[in-house]
Amino acid sequence: MSNIRFNLGPTNNQVSDHIFYDIHNNRRYELIQPIGYWDYNNNTTLYKATLLPPPNRLGLINPTGAVVNIKACNKLLEPQWYEFALEDVARSNRVRHANILPVLGSFDDATNDDIFFLVLPESQTINLRSLMFSLETFKDSGLPEDCIVIALRSALLGLAHIHSKGEIHRQITGSNIVVYKIPDTIMLTFAGSAHVRTDVTHRPDPIYVPDPNGASGSQSVEGFEFLPYRDILKWGRAPEVVEADQEKYKTFGDSEKSDIWLIGITALEFAYGDIRIFERRELLDIARCISVTRKMATTWDDLVQQTEEFKVESVKPPKGTRQKIEEATVNFLTSRLAKFVAITRETKKQMMGNMAIVKSSEGKEKEGEVKSSKGKEKVGEVHKEPFSERFVKLVAKCLNDDPDKRPSAKKLLKCKLLKRARTVRYLKEVVMDPSPLS
Repeated sequence: MSNIRFNLGPTNNQVSDHIFYDIHNNRRYELIQPIGYWDYNNNTTLYKATLLPPPNRLGLINPTGAVVNIKACNKLLEPQWYEFALEDVARSNRVRHANILPVLGSFDDATNDDIFFLVLPESQTINLRSLMFSLETFKDSGLPEDCIVIALRSALLGLAHIHSKGEIHRQITGSNIVVYKIPDTIMLTFAGSAHVRTDVTHRPDPIYVPDPNGASGSQSVEGFEFLPYRDILKWGRAPEVVEADQEKYKTFGDSEKSDIWLIGITALEFAYGDIRIFERRELLDIARCISVTRKMATTWDDLVQQTEEFKVESVKPPKGTRQKIEEATVNFLTSRLAKFVAITRETKKQMMGNMAIVKSSEGKEKEGEVKSSKGKEKVGEVHKEPFSERFVKLVAKCLNDDPDKRPSAKKLLKCKLLKRARTVRYLKEVVMDPSPLS
């Protein structure tokens, strides 16, 4: 990141290129070095900085001070993130919890009103989406289920507290759940308070073209037609938020239940890695399939196929009496035939067992080479266990298209799956490479 400059705007004689002044709180911050980015466009930079103490009686500034992180946001380049930051500062002052990363303050650059600074605690954190994409093992296959459960439990602890204070989060994604290098903690953030790994190669994003009606669309660039991952908060929001004009959603909108929907979408992020969505309708179909069938395929491609089969079954006409009788007859004959074949095989096996068969060593080798491939991973692929029934049930509840049928964060925390979640240290041992934050 050597190309990042400290001088974010014109300076005068009172404020140097490396020192920025918070006029309202009479504080000076000296930027030490850039350590990451706030967004994938690289327009919002995260710096390590020092809070300088006030001058002493001799007019000299004590060089030792508290270390903090500062996000520098250009209002013109990232107006959306600027609006989020303003709102998050206010909410952070009203919500304090062990699983929520606080925002310490904010201020405008004294010499350039276009630059906005967000002050955060100094911490070695990284968001879980960026961490997942930085490791080839999990980039395309997602995290192990027990690690996902750990992350969701930590996020829900913070979310339950937010809801208890009458607040709504509205920004829950894999990039707003962060893990500390030290101590063993996972926190939910408001303002994306962990830097993005700059050495991570994400799927190329297409040109994003927002729908005037509030939905999302995309145009293909170099063969990629999937909706932009970085805009998941645009195309991944709850139905009652995006389709608010529909009659059944007119009494809803942003609420605690729309936050729970985002928990479900985040679970899909962690479960499958790079979720590839062509259009929002496809995401809603996948969510409905999981919610109704209570099934989740092991891979993303299989989940898409599962959804297509579910859609076909859903549009089949109701069966008539004659069709039911014919189907019952076929099922009966099929089951009888299966039993007959099984009895014949068992009899043949017993007869073979009574015969002394001498096999050559070559035959033994060939027999040993023939093994069932069922349940085995392919060469070069990561083996992934099927999701547990309890995990699928949790995701299905979050992705119910009826907001009233989604459980609260407090109720979700009572389920046995989350109660029995392993420690954060376990997640770090499984997921983190030796130096993920360096």
